[in-house]
Amino acid sequence: MANYNKRHIYLGGNTRKGFAGFYNQLSNIDSCNLYILKGGPGTGKSTFIKKVISELDATDCMMDIIHCSGDPDSLDGVICRDAGVIVIDGTSPHSVDPYCAGARDNIINLGDFWDCDRLRSYKHNIADLMFDKQVYYQRAYSYLAAAGNIYDDSNYIVRASTETEKINLFTLELTSEIFNGFAEQSVHGKDFAFFATAITPAGYRGDIGNLVGDYKTYSIKTFYGINASAILKTVRNKALCCGLNTQSIYCGFDSDVLEHVIIPDIGVAVVTSNSYHAVDATDSYYDYPLDGFLCEYSLYSAKDDLKYNNIRFDELLDRAMRALNRARIKHAEIEKIYISAMDFESLNMYCDKVISEIIHG
Repeated sequence: MANYNKRHIYLGGNTRKGFAGFYNQLSNIDSCNLYILKGGPGTGKSTFIKKVISELDATDCMMDIIHCSGDPDSLDGVICRDAGVIVIDGTSPHSVDPYCAGARDNIINLGDFWDCDRLRSYKHNIADLMFDKQVYYQRAYSYLAAAGNIYDDSNYIVRASTETEKINLFTLELTSEIFNGFAEQSVHGKDFAFFATAITPAGYRGDIGNLVGDYKTYSIKTFYGINASAILKTVRNKALCCGLNTQSIYCGFDSDVLEHVIIPDIGVAVVTSNSYHAVDATDSYYDYPLDGFLCEYSLYSAKDDLKYNNIRFDELLDRAMRALNRARIKHAEIEKIYISAMDFESLNMYCDKVISEIIHG
């Protein structure tokens, strides 16, 4: 079984369809109290989360640390089921509101400690910077959308050369091996979705290796233009029908594509390995290349097109990340204004008190 105390994940990502996230499912984790941080840029939300993580560290709890796809040096939250605690940045673009307000879900407003008069004096600066930031984000999403169109074309080419019957047989054999001895149950398991990787201003970030630990790992090797999403969905659905809980890990570029499935109850992971997120075969229990399911003869005539698409795809990804970095620079300028208007002495005293209540009750 995996023995890592800290896992690093993303609940939100910059995708071909814009910003996509899985934040709404947090209110469905009944075993945890949810603390939602509100406040503007630079008000200390990420620092608050880091302090909570530091306190949880002392208890040796397992936790999922949620990173920010808009700034990989910043945090969006932490989930610690052992301690029954979730702390999340609930501001745009991943706004989170309480479901059981007061009873289980709580709002922590860090905006109570800013000087409104000072911020009003900068309102035009803030508005201009916010506008510029959104322009760069929109440009990034336009590049990602264009990359998505190219990727769709590559998928179409590859699908036309795929021997579907062989993939179906492989999927059947894989699920039979994993779930040998398991019967379907009347009560199905629960699924938790997130990203292992993200497209960020600092490049493609994330690592599936820190999530699977020493699980029995089935590594399915793919390449540009082909994915294992259909295989993974079959594995996940079988696990859920057998009453096993699952973790669905989606593609940081396309949030509709399932890339990895973890089944913690039996210590099994089925992952996709490619040039964007490689999984070391020496760490895998099973290693199978999907190019074995392709008809090389029918694919040969389209190899130049696939190569061209791959080059253009990577170029557009790079352009998108450059635009995201320019958006981050504008965000940093906004943060400076808010930081100058914060009463951090009072804020720190308040945060220490609240964090103590969160951790110790």
